[in-house]
Amino acid sequence: MTAPDTGAASLVIAHVSDLHVGRRPPTLADAVVADVHRARPDLTVVTGDCTMRARSAQLRLARVLLDQLPQPCLVIPGNHDVPLAPSRVRTPYGRYRAYVDPDIEPVLNVPGARVLGLASMPWWRWKSGRITADQAARIDAVLGGAPDGTLRVLALHHPPLATGTARLVGRALLVEALVAARVDVVMAGHTHVPASRVVELVHGGRRHRVIEVIAGTATSGRTRGAEQSWSVLRVDTGGVTVDERRWIRDEWRPGPSARHLRTPSGAP
Repeated sequence: MTAPDTGAASLVIAHVSDLHVGRRPPTLADAVVADVHRARPDLTVVTGDCTMRARSAQLRLARVLLDQLPQPCLVIPGNHDVPLAPSRVRTPYGRYRAYVDPDIEPVLNVPGARVLGLASMPWWRWKSGRITADQAARIDAVLGGAPDGTLRVLALHHPPLATGTARLVGRALLVEALVAARVDVVMAGHTHVPASRVVELVHGGRRHRVIEVIAGTATSGRTRGAEQSWSVLRVDTGGVTVDERRWIRDEWRPGPSARHLRTPSGAP
């Protein structure tokens, strides 16, 4: 197996998404757990779709898999973690809270970083997401209130800056909050196709650059033309490097890397 290069980063974040656990653990579960451990991350972020259909047995299996990932680990629900009717209407997050985490919008603090998770999947939408005014205010309060020099990270399932039919309801609220809170990195999943870029946001005459990192699917066979993948974020005084790990020829191999300049808050 090819081990990821840990380098000399002051902070390492493992970004895993779209596990899609079905009736049994996915076939790549052991392999991805081992590879994530080799990266020796300071924290792990899992951006939703832990299961295929949010059934109780699937959620229990997903929790077992999540417990094997490097800790601390922040997890948020995705659209596949909300059950079908009638539970979808009555208690959309009930099973997830019972088996995965009672907190669907957790906050995680580690030296040098603060991560806020948001549940971007409402019961009344089938696939695409939304951000509410209350959630936007939470971004401003939690991440905007982080000490200077702290890497401010927002995690949600749906790509925050997608356009067209995938556009988030409440995107304008989200952009306003990202600018006001000086968020450095936004992490998401959902598309099963890894990507990373720097985006310049503008609100109220203020400009702010944020790094958007979309993780691929770590274990699902629904790769949409790519391979199974997960991402490593390495943060140092020079910026943030996003390295993709891809499952190629029965082993995890390095994928493309992208070097990003430090965002305006100057973290870490």
